[in-house]
Amino acid sequence: MVALLGAAWAPLPQEAEDPAERVHGGAAAFSLVDEERERIWLPAGSPVFEAPDAGSIRLDTIDALCEIEVLEESDGWYRVLHEGRNCWIKPDLPVHERGLDAFPSPEPVEVETPGLWAATTPDERFEVALEALGLPAPNGRLGPWRLMTDVADQGLLERLDRIAVRLPSSYLERFGVEPTPPEEQAVAIFATEEAYRPFESEVTHLSTLGARGHAGDRLAALFIEGDRLEAAPTLLVHELTHLMNRSVLGSDPPQWIEEGIASELAYCRITRSGEILLGSLNGERVVSGSRRTGLSISYSGAVAALADVSRKRARRKGTPLEELVSLDRDSFLARDRQLHYAESAFLVRFLLEAARGRYAEGFRAYLASLASERPDGPGELITRLDTTWPRLERDFDAWLRMELAQALR
Repeated sequence: MVALLGAAWAPLPQEAEDPAERVHGGAAAFSLVDEERERIWLPAGSPVFEAPDAGSIRLDTIDALCEIEVLEESDGWYRVLHEGRNCWIKPDLPVHERGLDAFPSPEPVEVETPGLWAATTPDERFEVALEALGLPAPNGRLGPWRLMTDVADQGLLERLDRIAVRLPSSYLERFGVEPTPPEEQAVAIFATEEAYRPFESEVTHLSTLGARGHAGDRLAALFIEGDRLEAAPTLLVHELTHLMNRSVLGSDPPQWIEEGIASELAYCRITRSGEILLGSLNGERVVSGSRRTGLSISYSGAVAALADVSRKRARRKGTPLEELVSLDRDSFLARDRQLHYAESAFLVRFLLEAARGRYAEGFRAYLASLASERPDGPGELITRLDTTWPRLERDFDAWLRMELAQALR
């Protein structure tokens, strides 16, 4: 099993030292109208119109998950105040495919590939990466990993190096298993998507999924450009975590573990010194407008992911946990993949932190067993946790509500 493209849907980072620094973009949400119909939730990419008609002038596109107060309703259309203007939105319209959401289109994608990699060996993939980057050999290091890159921003590379230096010890502290030294592993960082995509197409089967990165089998790769420069630290954490997963969790860990661990670490805030603030949430909640003119609340990063998962599960639109932990790679990616990533990340965090550590010991024992033995399906997890699926569901949903309330204070 190789690590997948999780960084394609990781939230954007936020600096811990400067609470005023704002980070935009973030997890997708596909929520419909709130039951009380006083506010509606819209994902990034949702179109905004001049009139309650999809054929009317398109005024704007929502650029981040937001919760907007409804001023008027007409045949499934809602009048709201957006950017100081009265406009109309309809929650069930498809989001714009070039919206600023951190996730790709929410439309289901059927995955019918034999695996992540095309018919190339790890050494061949290294050579293809070097050729795509125009390099004769690796040209640097990020912590203990060899680096090949065409990125010219030395300040950014130094920051990524500080993160990579700290990452293995953060992994050990968080999950209780120690990754082995990555002597044969490397990371390729492309400055542009234009250079990355041909490389991706040659060595992987991911070209139809719009991945922003991939990792596994000794190599992690990602691209950064434009506004994605802000996302570089989080993308790097996600992909390097996949490489560490491979060194300690065996060659074929359950998909929710593979992506949940990588996403859980990527949800954390990262300081400029490279420290990963374990258990924290990047992203933010921004309130604009007023009760008189109409209230708009936008969410970003991991805060947006938490809001989305919490509300979906409250409406019984989430994935039952027994089903989530049983999904194979294709099922995990084919439908509701954005939700699966977020649910898996928060399930991992819940098992580490909830109920005063009630599940932490059993979960860490489960992780430790993955490299030495193949667990016998989801039943092995529930046995290690000494609980039942119904109780785990109840505890998880209660924890999500408390986490969301704390995050939105």
